[in-house]
Amino acid sequence: MMPKHSWRQLKDLENAIGIIPGYQLLIKTRAKPLLDNDWSLNKSKVIDAPLVVGASLFGIGWGLLGVCPGPAVTSAFSGNSDVWMFIAAMMAGLFISHQVKTKILR
Repeated sequence: MMPKHSWRQLKDLENAIGIIPGYQLLIKTRAKPLLDNDWSLNKSKVIDAPLVVGASLFGIGWGLLGVCPGPAVTSAFSGNSDVWMFIAAMMAGLFISHQVKTKILR
């Protein structure tokens, strides 16, 4: 059985060998994404209330379950009901956020 600390070291090794060089060679050097005409990056440098509230809710949701949204979606079929509750809450948050933004911008 592997000690707990070795999982962290294994994850660091995975980042060092695979993810970081892959990003540097395959993504960072591209002029445009594979499936779109341009990178869609937020160019705003303003820290406003919607950003702070959204980031806070995101952090609270992540902290409550301890799972990043990306891996939560990929592990949806793992049989863990907590993941499904997280995905449902995330989708509800996206819907509510869209409704609030639509009403404010009218």
